[in-house]
Amino acid sequence: PTPSAAAEIVMPDKEALVQTITDRQERLLYAVLNRLMRTREWVTNLSENRLKMPLTYRLDQYRLKCDHMTTLMINRMTATVQEHRNRIVGLSSKLDALNPVNTMNRGFAIAVHTKDGSILKSVDETEPGERLRIFLRDGTVDSVVSGKEKHMQGDLYEEVIHGE
Repeated sequence: PTPSAAAEIVMPDKEALVQTITDRQERLLYAVLNRLMRTREWVTNLSENRLKMPLTYRLDQYRLKCDHMTTLMINRMTATVQEHRNRIVGLSSKLDALNPVNTMNRGFAIAVHTKDGSILKSVDETEPGERLRIFLRDGTVDSVVSGKEKHMQGDLYEEVIHGE
């Protein structure tokens, strides 16, 4: 065969290619439309079946859903209450640590000015001759300041603990 005849044998006809593509497009369109129609029928049947279900069955389904939601709500509320309880216990422990009565139970005292009831926090807040009321774990002591001496915090610790 001639080169042009050989090319015609190897190369399909343009019209044949266009026809093949057109045929395949039509088949694809038909397949998509067919699938769409079957899906539409399935949805319609599903809707009709749900409507045909006895009312008692549908009510039972809704009851089950309500029961499930109620259980979820109760579980969440229980968890929330437990979280709040734990938080209250933690805050209560902190309050106990700060409670002046508990401080006195550990061996500390609270000194207040008898003239105005303010708590004495520093030796700078009192003068010799001033009256103080000292609160202890089991009662109070009325006293008069006979003198004062200022210490550095570490020195005071050593003096209280070791009696130096």
